[in-house]
Amino acid sequence: GDLAQELYNQIYGKPKLVDELEPSLYATRLLHMAEQYILSISLSAQINQKQPELWEDYPEQLLIFFPTPFRADVGRFAGTNNLEPELVWGLSRQESTFRPAVLSPVGAIGLMQLMPNTAQEQARALSLSPSGMGERLKQPELNLQLGTYYLAKLGKRYDNKWPYAIAAYNAGEYVVDTWLARRNAADLVVWAEGLSFGETSSYVKNVWRNWEVYKWLNRPE
Repeated sequence: GDLAQELYNQIYGKPKLVDELEPSLYATRLLHMAEQYILSISLSAQINQKQPELWEDYPEQLLIFFPTPFRADVGRFAGTNNLEPELVWGLSRQESTFRPAVLSPVGAIGLMQLMPNTAQEQARALSLSPSGMGERLKQPELNLQLGTYYLAKLGKRYDNKWPYAIAAYNAGEYVVDTWLARRNAADLVVWAEGLSFGETSSYVKNVWRNWEVYKWLNRPE
């Protein structure tokens, strides 16, 4: 972790190095291999600012910008809950940039950024122990198990209208129900654009974009 951060600092702290494309791309791959996804994604974004044709010239770099870590657990729990793995990666990328131990300012924890009380509710529903969530949610396996269960539950609640479910994951069911009572658009994309809370509108669009990119990257050859 410390070595990866130092590598990132060396590149990011010296803008001329970002102009040197091949060494910079190599650095993103080293960071990716070290599972420092937030650093590899951030550096890729910096390179893209300097090199607007990056994705066209180096399409394999999209695999660095949209990584698919924790494949076994994502696949298992997505399958158990009838979710597309690409949605789980797309949401986790937006929530935590795949940092298992990250803690948000409001207290959400881990890969899928679950609040401890929300995690406890899902644990009870799955006949799992609800105790000690403050630390246990830092375990990728448990976080993904509870997060995918909760996300699938929201999907069912909103009849698989995923902009609603994704918004509820971010802002809460009560908030989304209030928005729907005021404005239930037939076009779900239009509905997401019209959300009164800008952060959630951006969140829904970013998760949706991630989901679509992951589906494209994982499409059958």
